[in-house]
Amino acid sequence: MPDQVFYLSRVGVNGFKPGNAERLPVELGYLHDFTVTYQASVN
Repeated sequence: MPDQVFYLSRVGVNGFKPGNAERLPVELGYLHDFTVTYQASVN
């Protein structure tokens, strides 16, 4: 799911629950994996 976190956040998903709480910082880092988007957004 790492490749989906960024795109899910762009369509309004604002809560993620990792299976292991220790991985939360890593998974939050996925929000910044991509710098190019295919369409405009307010974020």
